[in-house]
Amino acid sequence: MKSTIQQKPCVLAPKEGIAVIRHSVRCFAWSLGGFLPIVGCFMLAASLLNYRKARTLSKKGWNPAKKYSKWGLIICGWGILVNLFIVIYFTVKWTGISAEDLFGS
Repeated sequence: MKSTIQQKPCVLAPKEGIAVIRHSVRCFAWSLGGFLPIVGCFMLAASLLNYRKARTLSKKGWNPAKKYSKWGLIICGWGILVNLFIVIYFTVKWTGISAEDLFGS
């Protein structure tokens, strides 16, 4: 009995396959560091660059570490929101802006 599942043939060279895995795992690792206030912004940028590189390379074939790049992108999004909240919170706190100044009443 033959299998009816058709797999996309892998056209990546071994070095490219290793690079895809490496960039996917780096995307995940850098995104975890992105939760650090302010300094994490640079780590989030590195995470996005690694995600883009892994995505570009994996279009030629397969990416066995696709889960890492996917979760790295999700965590990166949360890290951006956390850093944005921290910056807004401390900006409002240090400048003494009240809610009435912001929204007017």
